[in-house]
Amino acid sequence: ATKKNIDTTIIAGCTTSGCIRASVIDSFSYGYRTIIAEECCGDQDIEAHNSNINDMRRRYADIMTVEELKAAWSEMRKALSINQITPVSYTHLRA
Repeated sequence: ATKKNIDTTIIAGCTTSGCIRASVIDSFSYGYRTIIAEECCGDQDIEAHNSNINDMRRRYADIMTVEELKAAWSEMRKALSINQITPVSYTHLRA
C-alpha cells in the first residue's frame, strides 16, 4: 500500500495490550509495513506486554529497537540524497 506515498508505519505509545495492538492490527489490515518501536511502548503488566509483543511479532509487525530505527532512517536518508529524491511528509495512522 502506498496511500499518500506512505508504505510503512512505526508504532509507539502506551498500553501494548490495548492501543498499540489496535494500531498495529489497523496498520497491518490497511496493508502497511508495520514496525513497533520496542523501547517506546509498554503496559501496566510486563507479562501482558511481552505476550502481546511476541504475538504481534509473529503475526503483524516487525519489532525494532530505537537504535535499529535510527540506523535504518540514516540509511534511507543517504539513499534518498544519492538519488536526489525528496522524502514525503510523515504522518501517523490514526486507529
